[in-house]
Amino acid sequence: MEIPADLTLKTLKGSWTLVPTHPATRKAMLMRPGQIHLRRHGPDPQARTSAFLSSPVNPTNLSQQGVGWLTRKGIGAATLTLTFESSVSDTQITTITMRQTLTGGIGGSTEERIMDWTERERANHIYGNVQTRSQLVKGVKSDDSAFRPDLTLQSNSDNESIKQEIKNFLQAGNPYLEPGQDGEKEIPDLYIHDFGRNENGGWTAEQVWGIEVIDSQRYLTRRIAAVKEDGYELARLAYKFSSL
Repeated sequence: MEIPADLTLKTLKGSWTLVPTHPATRKAMLMRPGQIHLRRHGPDPQARTSAFLSSPVNPTNLSQQGVGWLTRKGIGAATLTLTFESSVSDTQITTITMRQTLTGGIGGSTEERIMDWTERERANHIYGNVQTRSQLVKGVKSDDSAFRPDLTLQSNSDNESIKQEIKNFLQAGNPYLEPGQDGEKEIPDLYIHDFGRNENGGWTAEQVWGIEVIDSQRYLTRRIAAVKEDGYELARLAYKFSSL
C-alpha cells in the first residue's frame, strides 16, 4: 500500500510492517578497542529488492543492548508491526506514540516520543530502563546535493574513525522529497533523531528515522547505531506502510 502523500515524520501515523532481511547480510562482528572496523552490510542497500531491505532483525546490536539469546532468536523469527499516532501540543511540541507488536508470543511495547530533546526515562521489558530523548531535525543539502539529517552525533568512541563511520551511516539514505523541495537548501522536520542510554547495561543506541526512497518506493526507515565499550553495531530497518 502506498504511503499517503500528506504523511511526514511530523504527522507519522498508521501501521507499518518490517520488510524481511537480506539472506546474504553478513553476521555482525564486534569491534575491539583500538581497532578500526569498517562495517559491511551485505549487498548495496540501494540495489536490494523490496523483499530484502533490512539488516537482520536479530542483529548483534540486540546483544549489545543486553537482550538475552532466546529473546533475540524469538524476535528474529517474529513479524514486527509498528503503529504510530502523532499529536501537537498547545506549545507546538510534537508527540509521537509508537506501539510495537510481535508475533510468536513475544510481548509488545508502547513508546512515547516527545520531540523536545528532553531526557526522560522509558521502561521497556526488552531493553530495561533507558534514558531517552527525541527531536525532529531538518534535512540539509550537502556538497553532493544530497540531503542529510542535521544532527550532532551523540554516540561516543575513543576512535574518531568509528565515530565518523557511525555518523556517515546515520546520515546515509535517499530521503523522499515533496515536489519542488529538491531546490531548497534546508527542509524542516525531515527526520527524527533519537538517543537512548542504559546505564546498567553500559550501552547507547542512536537512531535516525526517515522516509527513504528505495527502488522507486517509499519506506519508513530506522538507522540504528548501538555502542558499548567493547563494540558497536549498525543496522537499517525498513518498514512498509500497511494501513491507517
